[in-house]
Amino acid sequence: MTEQRGIKDGRRGQRGVRGERHRVARVLTEVFQPPAVVSVLLLLSPAVEPGFPGTIWFGVLAALFVCALPLAYVLLMVRLGKLSDHHVSDRKERAPLLMLALVSVVVGLVALNLIHAPTSVSAMILALIGGITVLAAVSLVWKISGHASAISAG
Repeated sequence: MTEQRGIKDGRRGQRGVRGERHRVARVLTEVFQPPAVVSVLLLLSPAVEPGFPGTIWFGVLAALFVCALPLAYVLLMVRLGKLSDHHVSDRKERAPLLMLALVSVVVGLVALNLIHAPTSVSAMILALIGGITVLAAVSLVWKISGHASAISAG
């Protein structure tokens, strides 16, 4: 009988199962990271307003300020070696980043209100401001999952 890497007697070895679970977990971590989840929520937020799908661009603009700009900053800081990784795993790195994200979100909210964005988009952003504030406060003491908080927003 031939033996393949990680497979013994037609069954996967322990290492193969753990490796596959780890790979699946990594994929799910990337797919459900906060910027991705929140972007989808923001794109869908104007759906309850009259004029949808014509109002979707308000969701796009909100996603720019709430997700894309802060994520771009994180990726730049990772590339420059100022942050450990794009998930900001080191708790000490989170508070300043969350404050910067909060500034971007508030600027986005002001801009959207100036152009009379649908109420549903503003309400979603206000809820996100509350969530980011709680996440930042808790991060000062404990390591909290930004992924879990983003999923719970849905």
